[in-house]
Amino acid sequence: MTSPMSSRPSEAALTILREMFAATQASKKGVEVAPYRVRREDQRGLIDDLERKGYLRKDHSQRYWLSLSGLAEIGAQSKPIFAWCDRLFTILRKRYRLHPQTAITVSQLSKQAKLSLPNTALCLRYMVEASCWGYSSDFELEGANITSAESILDYKTFHDVVEQAKINRATRERSDFRSTGFTENATRQFDFLNQTPFTPSDATASAILSRIDTRHVSAAWQKALDRRAVDPEGAITAARSLLETVCKFILDEEHVTYSDTMDLPGLYQLTANKLKLAPSQHTEEIFKRVLGSCQNVVEGLGTLRNKLSDSHGKSKQAVKPAARHAELAVNLAGTMATFLVATWEARKEP
Repeated sequence: MTSPMSSRPSEAALTILREMFAATQASKKGVEVAPYRVRREDQRGLIDDLERKGYLRKDHSQRYWLSLSGLAEIGAQSKPIFAWCDRLFTILRKRYRLHPQTAITVSQLSKQAKLSLPNTALCLRYMVEASCWGYSSDFELEGANITSAESILDYKTFHDVVEQAKINRATRERSDFRSTGFTENATRQFDFLNQTPFTPSDATASAILSRIDTRHVSAAWQKALDRRAVDPEGAITAARSLLETVCKFILDEEHVTYSDTMDLPGLYQLTANKLKLAPSQHTEEIFKRVLGSCQNVVEGLGTLRNKLSDSHGKSKQAVKPAARHAELAVNLAGTMATFLVATWEARKEP
């Protein structure tokens, strides 16, 4: 695979990438955004440029991580990490071929790879940027696990994953460059707006979903948020997984049985019936219309995911989702998930 032509990071930018990498190696948790930007206040524009061009990414806990493209740029410094990632990828790919869509705990994975648990979790933090994972939890927590997606079969080695990530990054950079038709001042204004890590709806959804006592919901929401800009396909998959997980949580809590093979519309229908959110359970026309629209949103998310996400094999003519598609899917899923949780909590109150 050949990457599209794009500019290489400057020496000053590489210094920042190497510094962040070294700090992450020491902490195993990425680099806290706010304190780092204070320390590097004169280079905030350069940091923003690295993020905008896809060499850096922010996670949901507001920490910087080098992207796979960023790791590739720092050369020998990242070779041990790539070697460990390749070891883990080989195990996960082989496991998927034998046991598709079956989770493996991080502790099991670390033993099979003969890596320490912290180093295994660290590698997975880098690896989840790619769209090879159906589900992952917070890798530092006890019992943390990861499930591979079918798209892991698209790559023979982790090197192939990195090369695809480099192509995706360069393609986005070229697309951003072509679409820029504003003055330098206007561009700076848009850059300022794009630096905002969360929208108000992100914060609201995070607060509500955090009240559910399950790691799966928080992990699915974090994955969707983290991938919106850097991995639209993975974000769309995570958006649907979030809704599926919330529905299953509520159904389990309410002791409602469902099939393991039931799709999202079916799970939502059971959940809506239990929470009295089905249009047929209401007589007022306005409520029937609003709740019917909610049902359409859920069904639409399933269709969007099937058409655009990484959960199915694609033909050469398949449409590649853009960041705006991912933003739409994640926002819709977050809104519906929080609505379901808030309704379930309200019905529990005496």
